[in-house]
Order: sequence, then structure tokens, then C-alpha cells
Amino acid sequence: MADGSPLRVYTERLGRALGAFFDSRSDFPVVKVEVGMRYGQPSIACALDRLEGCSPVIVLPLYPQYSIATTASSFDGLAHALERRRHVPELTFIRGYHAEPDYVAAVADRIRWDWRERGSEPDHLLISFHGLPRRSVAHGDPY
Repeated sequence: MADGSPLRVYTERLGRALGAFFDSRSDFPVVKVEVGMRYGQPSIACALDRLEGCSPVIVLPLYPQYSIATTASSFDGLAHALERRRHVPELTFIRGYHAEPDYVAAVADRIRWDWRERGSEPDHLLISFHGLPRRSVAHGDPY
């Protein structure tokens, strides 16, 4: 992409869209949205710098299902970024939201929107998630 890596571009767009959503809602308190990546820039540490003085901080890894390799790794990255800070905000972690009715409804709505845009519903829908080696599950990963 001309603007950079797709992961960064789309993640930052999502962050801006969430910020605009919260800004437009009078039924929400003021919410500052920052993007921090486990691997890459902007880093979790940079996001924490921009959130200095904010508390509580809600941490939302963009992995719907919990796994040691994904969500837990993000929490580890956050813990590492907090190690040398004098101020550690109150933290709330959102994890394992794959079965939440509102999340499932949002995914279904997006699929229906795509079908409307195409003008037809396909005969099949292929859903693909990343997997883990069996040894990871055997070692206790709840994925």
C-alpha cells in the first residue's frame, strides 16, 4: 500500500473510527483511543506515552479468541512496556470475545453488507482463523 503496511494502515483507520464513534456519542464518557502494536510501530510503549495520565485504560487485543500466542503475548508486551513507568494506570483487559453476541452480530452484519454490495448471496461462506500447533494446545493453551 502507498500509505504503508496494510496491517498498520487498517489498524490505525480502525483506531480513528473508534475514536470518532466515541466522540459522536453523548452517552459515553470521553474516550481516548490509541493504537499500540505488539510487534511494530506504533508500539504499545508509544501508545502508553500518548495515554499518560489516563486511567483506567482498557486494553483490547484484536484477536477475538484467547491464545497464549496472541492475546497473552500482547498482555506480555504491555507488561514489558509498563516495567519502567512511574505511573501505572488501572488496567482492564478484554479477552476472548469470540462468542459475545454483539461481536458475532457485528461480524454477521458485515457479511450481510458485503452480500448486499455484491448483489447476491453466495452458496458457501468460508471462515478462516489462524491455528496453533497441537503441541501448544497440549502444553495448556486454551485456544
